[in-house]
Amino acid sequence: MLCKAIIRALNTNYKYNLISYDKTTRHETQPYPDVAIREGIYNSLMHNDWSACQLITINVFDLKMEISNRAVLPSGWTIENHDSMHINPLISNAFKYAGFVEKFGTGIPKMLNACKADGNPEPEYKVYEKSISLVLKPSEKYMLIVEQLYGKNPNDVLHNADVGKDDVLLSKESSKGSVIRRNAILDLIRSNPTITISEIAIIQKVSALTIGRDFDWLEDKGIIIREGSRTDGRWIIVD
Repeated sequence: MLCKAIIRALNTNYKYNLISYDKTTRHETQPYPDVAIREGIYNSLMHNDWSACQLITINVFDLKMEISNRAVLPSGWTIENHDSMHINPLISNAFKYAGFVEKFGTGIPKMLNACKADGNPEPEYKVYEKSISLVLKPSEKYMLIVEQLYGKNPNDVLHNADVGKDDVLLSKESSKGSVIRRNAILDLIRSNPTITISEIAIIQKVSALTIGRDFDWLEDKGIIIREGSRTDGRWIIVD
């Protein structure tokens, strides 16, 4: 019931289902299959490190959705080859006895199959220092409708009119706030290249997941690079 309520709220208030017409026939196309969202939420709830007292977050962007939780992947884990790790056996068993899980270890295959059937890209996992984000991206059909309705650049559509020349879609927080926070991160790196995501999160008074996404953005843009391991390496700002 909880997951159904979450998906219903996402469909009602956050997801952008696109309306198109074939002559007089109305079509509504959703960006992500509900099955993939449901399994992503289930996995986050069952595998979250609840001892860290951090909530699971669902961030809805214009053209992607991220489901994030506090966790560390086991060594050698891959999306294609993995065993179901019972981090929270009581929660996992409760899900199974309630009928939410038919068989442990089938959640990711269900996500992959649902995305493949709907023409969505394969789900991605972004692994940060102490957290994991599942990234879902819209189907090819959805993107074609975006292009037809809003022009050739899908990054200029929907509610993010203030993004401007930045082709990276921001969350529903203001883009100005993101820029200020990322500039502050760069200042902290200049003063202490070995600073951690958790330490910056405390200084900035936001979640480690938010700072992790900022670091991912900065790395994707080539603004910073990581030298060494996540535990004893350092950050370098690229000139």
